Amino acid sequence: MSPKPATDIRSYSPFRTPDWRWQAALDHVHQQTRPRKWEDQGRVQVRRFLLDLNRAGTEAKRNRVARTWPDLFGAHAIFTGDPIRRDELEARLLCEPVEGIAEKMNIPAGVVVAFAGTFFDVLHCRQALDWLLEHAIRAHSFARPPTEAECWRYMALAGGPFILELLIADHLGRPELQHPDRHELAERARFLVREHAAYVQTGNPADPEFVAEFRRRYREKCQRNHEKPDPKVLLQLKILSMAASSSRRRRVKVDLLQLDRQTSAWLDQSESRSKSPRKPKASHSGRRRKPKQEVSQNDRGEKIAELCPVVQQ
Repeated sequence: MSPKPATDIRSYSPFRTPDWRWQAALDHVHQQTRPRKWEDQGRVQVRRFLLDLNRAGTEAKRNRVARTWPDLFGAHAIFTGDPIRRDELEARLLCEPVEGIAEKMNIPAGVVVAFAGTFFDVLHCRQALDWLLEHAIRAHSFARPPTEAECWRYMALAGGPFILELLIADHLGRPELQHPDRHELAERARFLVREHAAYVQTGNPADPEFVAEFRRRYREKCQRNHEKPDPKVLLQLKILSMAASSSRRRRVKVDLLQLDRQTSAWLDQSESRSKSPRKPKASHSGRRRKPKQEVSQNDRGEKIAELCPVVQQ
């Protein structure tokens, strides 16, 4: 059996995952190799902690490991413990400072730093959005529908600490961050995550069920506020429904103003070509082609109506 390939540990590599130190330490332990002198000292400490933890077969030995490695032991307990607590810590590391995380989650700051350095190394690269989307948030591998943890990670990067706090408080039922429409705002944020995940995974501008849900939410909002639905919004929703139900399964961008301008430019170009003198070409049968007729204003309106039938509806 061939050994497991080494984890990518290059600092400049876009393929290095946030848990690269933990994976590299596992590689050393499984392959029974020693780290080299030039390797990262944090990875060397994680390897030593992992060896001591594997040798601790009794409760007394585990307590000795906890006294020797207090921060790493606490970080490992979070990593292997309650998944909701781990998901909350990972999401907060994407948008909040270490001191604030330690105060909100009642965790020592050293444990937060050890968890970030060992299992979720994102503190130094919060501006690398492409890398975060690919390896930290993992938007391309979201479940359908996305889980609550995936919503937390995505909105931590897209919305910031306030939206993340709102989602966590709504899901866990915490009294912090009281707002009259807290649940409604949280559901809107989850809807955005579901719509983005559907677009990333399928390439469609919107999924039909998400468009229907957005239309329902928009009408409910208008009824609560005693307002009439905006015709422009209803037209956009209709266009999205047409694009989402398209059998070609490709991205469709519909902009009526831009379409009107492109059509006008095309018609102007046709007029200029028809007015310019051009020598008729002879066909294979020896007959000459008829010259192009000028495009009138009525033809212009008919052409726009053919290219954009939604306006008439």
